[in-house]
Amino acid sequence: MAQVCTCSNAFFSRNSLPRPAVSRSAAHRNRISLVRASGQSGDLFFVTNNVFKVKQEGCQQFEETWKNRESRLKETPGFLRFALLRGDEEGEYISQTTWASRQAFKDWTQSQNFAKAHGTGQGEQDKKPEHGSKRAGMAELLDGPPKPRFYEAVTVTEQYFFWQCQP
Repeated sequence: MAQVCTCSNAFFSRNSLPRPAVSRSAAHRNRISLVRASGQSGDLFFVTNNVFKVKQEGCQQFEETWKNRESRLKETPGFLRFALLRGDEEGEYISQTTWASRQAFKDWTQSQNFAKAHGTGQGEQDKKPEHGSKRAGMAELLDGPPKPRFYEAVTVTEQYFFWQCQP
């Protein structure tokens, strides 16, 4: 039996989850821009990027490791989004997280879950290797340690689509 799927846009505001778009112009149904109004740092989002250079022979294993990793990010207050991005340059990857604020990110970096995920917890088995995480074999895949980069959003434009399928 075929499924019938419908798509609807949603608008996102800084203080709420996406909600269905209703009675808006076509332009507004397709996008919404959030512009920092108060001029103060951290009003929108805080984005962290870790830039990885992966050895050519290790790219597939690197991707699989990330896809299959155990993550507690969804349980973390202030966490909004994670993406592993593959660059056009072979072996270049970025792990990107988006946070509600710089403080939410700082709180995560001081949490027990962060320590477990990054191999900085207590005990010999949790010691962090020279290049990257505690995941077995990860250090051998990298051409040096990741390079962290941090950004505060000045303006954000996003579009969300929600699919609903019925049998």
